[in-house]
Amino acid sequence: AALSYIREHACSGISVQDVLNTVPVSRSTLERQLRKYLKRSPQQEIRHVQLKRARELLAATDLPLERIASLCGFKHPEYMHVVFRREIKVTPGEYRRTAQP
Repeated sequence: AALSYIREHACSGISVQDVLNTVPVSRSTLERQLRKYLKRSPQQEIRHVQLKRARELLAATDLPLERIASLCGFKHPEYMHVVFRREIKVTPGEYRRTAQP
């Protein structure tokens, strides 16, 4: 249930607390179960879903980065840039240039 909630709502800017408010488990149980099955924490899974959507939008659209950040649940485009570069190892702009024909 937690995974389903994360995948449906990650781009709405949810937090781990929002997941806990929806799923009747303790934070430690949620952390343990997600790490067991996904090898990621709940926060990492939220970021994973957000970045997956960002990559899709960068490759398929010409939307400005500010709009993509907003659509992916990031409050600040600068933060999306930092997270994207840390996780994907390239900037969003570089990713877009290599992903589009």
